Amino acid sequence: MRIRAGHPIRELLSERVKAVVSGQERTPDRPDDGRAPPRTTLRRGRIRTTSLLPGAVCHPPVRHGDLLQLAAGPGDTVVIIDGLWHQCAPVRHKEILVLLDSGVRVLGTASMGALRAAELAPYGMIGIGRIYEDFRTGALEADDEVAVLHTPDGRALTEALVNLRTAIRRAAASDRITDAQARDLQALAVNCPTPAGLGPPWPALPVPPMSPAPSKR
Repeated sequence: MRIRAGHPIRELLSERVKAVVSGQERTPDRPDDGRAPPRTTLRRGRIRTTSLLPGAVCHPPVRHGDLLQLAAGPGDTVVIIDGLWHQCAPVRHKEILVLLDSGVRVLGTASMGALRAAELAPYGMIGIGRIYEDFRTGALEADDEVAVLHTPDGRALTEALVNLRTAIRRAAASDRITDAQARDLQALAVNCPTPAGLGPPWPALPVPPMSPAPSKR
């Protein structure tokens, strides 16, 4: 997402970008059911973004070379959320550094954006959100925690491991599964032997039959 310098809304970005992100990203605070969002959902996300930040230009998940084609200049702001990585080269650190060096403010959140922001914070990239903080502090370390496969038009095909962890943890906290079952499910998700550490859809996981969790009185 890009916002041109001189636009009156740009000065409000620091206060309002979190609201924009909350309408698009799937963070640990907003796990979903693991289904790929339909095209209508993506369109609604773009409409919500531009309604909150008039003048913002939305793009599909970033890939190698995309940032240098934005023609962003001093005073502009670029927000990185999702990124492609499996079917093509991911956005490079040097691409972001080129923007920062040219006076562009670069923010990252949610997925690829959070990961790159944690890596490039010493060089001026700004991170936002829980996932960024977890990478920054070392609570999260592996890239596959936020890795998501996308279609060329930006629809997510898989679920980020960090979201699965949160969904499992919440299920245990609400007594829908036991703590032991939660540990087993997390281990299955982490160790699923597929390319880049991503598991197949949940119905295909070899989850053993589980008895109902005992209710607390």
